[in-house]
Amino acid sequence: MIFASYRSLTGMGMFAAEDAPATGPPGNGKTTITASLEFERDRGSDSGMVQLLVIPDKDMSGVGSYFDSQPYFCCTQDLSGKVDGCRETSELNKLIISGQLKAKGFTPEHQTTVQFKPKEFTKAIEWTHTVQKSGLNIFVVAVCDPFVGSVTFEGVTTWMNPYGHLPGEMHGYLPFYGWLSIVFAILFVIWGVVVMISSEIMSIHKHISVVLAICALEMVAWYLDYKSLNTNGARNSITLVCAMLFSVSRRTLIRMVTLAVAQGYSVVKLELDKAVRTRVLILGFVYWIFAFLFEVFIHYHETNEVSPTLRVFLTPPVAILDGIFWWWIFVSLHKTVIELTAQRQSKKLTLYKNFSFILGFALILAFLFACFQLYYIYDELYVKQWPYMWLLEVGFWQVLFLLFTVVLMILWRPSAHSKEYAFHHQVQTDEGTEENATMFSGAPDTMD
Repeated sequence: MIFASYRSLTGMGMFAAEDAPATGPPGNGKTTITASLEFERDRGSDSGMVQLLVIPDKDMSGVGSYFDSQPYFCCTQDLSGKVDGCRETSELNKLIISGQLKAKGFTPEHQTTVQFKPKEFTKAIEWTHTVQKSGLNIFVVAVCDPFVGSVTFEGVTTWMNPYGHLPGEMHGYLPFYGWLSIVFAILFVIWGVVVMISSEIMSIHKHISVVLAICALEMVAWYLDYKSLNTNGARNSITLVCAMLFSVSRRTLIRMVTLAVAQGYSVVKLELDKAVRTRVLILGFVYWIFAFLFEVFIHYHETNEVSPTLRVFLTPPVAILDGIFWWWIFVSLHKTVIELTAQRQSKKLTLYKNFSFILGFALILAFLFACFQLYYIYDELYVKQWPYMWLLEVGFWQVLFLLFTVVLMILWRPSAHSKEYAFHHQVQTDEGTEENATMFSGAPDTMD
C-alpha cells in the first residue's frame, strides 16, 4: 500500500451478544474481531504509522470527503480545515472519518495504530476489537502518514461471534441444513418402505429413490461443512467437496428425471428413444460441469475475495443450460399432453395436467422470487437485513425443491397397478362415456 490509500479487507456479519441467535462453544458469548498482522515498510528514516479500523458496512460512505469535486480519503496538510473530518490537529495524517460517521457511534475504540519508530522497518501487532452493535463490519487498513512510506503486510483476522466463527449472515445455514437432513432422511425411509411393500415398481420409482438418497447425503454434508466452519474457522475440504458434488448431482439428476418424465418415460413409454436419451445425457453432463464450477465459486466467495469477472464468466452458461432444460421440459410436456388427449387416455392425461400445473406454479414462484432478489440487491436491503441473506441466496430454493420432491413422490407413488398403468392404454371411448374399459384384463388405469 502506498501513501494516501486505504484498503477494505474481510467484511462479515457480526451479532452483538444480546442479539445473537445462539451462544456457546466454540464461542464465549462475546463478539470480537482479532487482527494478528505483520507490517513492513520500504523506508525507515522517520517515524510513521498505519491505521487499523473496523467500520460498519452501511457507514462506509462516511469515510473520506470531496473537495473541489475530487474524492480524498486522507487528511493531509493541504486539506486541513477545509473538509469535514479534517479540521482538528489530531485528525492530520489519518483516514478522514466524517462527523456523520462519528455521530453514528464510531469511536476511538473502533481503531488502533501501528507505530513505526525511526529506523524500524517491521512491526507486528495483535489487536482485538469488541463489537457492540450487530451489523456487517468491514476491516480497514489505511496508510495516510506521508512519513511511513509504502507498506506491505500479511497475517490473519479472526472473527468470533458469540456462538463461534460462522459469519452472522451464514449462521442460518447451520440449523436449516440440520433440519433438512432430518426431513430428507424421513422422506427417504417413507419412500423406501412404500417401494418395498409395493409389488409393482417402475423405473421412475428407482430414480426417485436415488434422488432422495442424494438429497439426504447432501444436506448432511452441508450441515457438517458449516459445523466445521463454525467450530474451526475454516472449511473442511472433504465435507465441502462432498456437499458440492452431491448438490450439483442432485440438481442435474432431478432435471434429467423431470425431462424424461415430461417425455412420457415410465408412464407413456417404456424407454426413451436412443437419440433422445443421448441428448438428455449430454445436456446433463455439460450442465453438471458448469454447475459444479459455479458452485465452487459461490462457496469460495463466501469466505474469500474473488474477481467479479469470474462470476460474469460462470453465471451465463448455467443460466442458459437451465433455460434449455426448462424449455425442453415444457415442450415435451405439451407434446405428451397432446398425444394423451388424442388417445383419450383420461387418467394419464389428468396426471400429466397436474404435473404441468405443479411445474408451472414452481416456475412462476421461482421467477417472482428471482425478481425480488434483484430488487433486494438493487435497493441494498442486504445491508440492513443481512441475517436473512442465507434464506434469500439458498434457503428459498432448497424449500422449493423440497416441496417439488414431495409432490413428485405423491404423483408417482407406487401402486398395485403401476406397470399396467405405464405400459397399457385405455380403450378409446367417445366423449361423454362415463365408464372406460381397458385393453388389459381387469387392470384399471389408475395410480392409487
